[in-house]
Amino acid sequence: GTNKRTQRELELEVENLGAHLNAYTSREQTVYYAKCFSKDLPQIVELLSDIAQNSQFGEEEIERERHTILR
Repeated sequence: GTNKRTQRELELEVENLGAHLNAYTSREQTVYYAKCFSKDLPQIVELLSDIAQNSQFGEEEIERERHTILR
C-alpha cells in the first residue's frame, strides 16, 4: 500500500480499469510498468506515481521480495 491507498484499494483500482501492473528487477534497474487503455493513462500514471513516491513496506514484504530478487 501507500500513504494514500491500501494494497487492496490499489488492486481494485487497477482491476476496475482493466489494467495490468507489473515490475521486474535486474542487476542495474527496477522497472515498474502498466498496460492500460489510452483513455486511462492519466489515472495509471497517477497511480504509478503514488506507488513510486509513497509506498509503505512491512518487514515481511521486504523479505518476500528479497527472496524473489535473489532467485
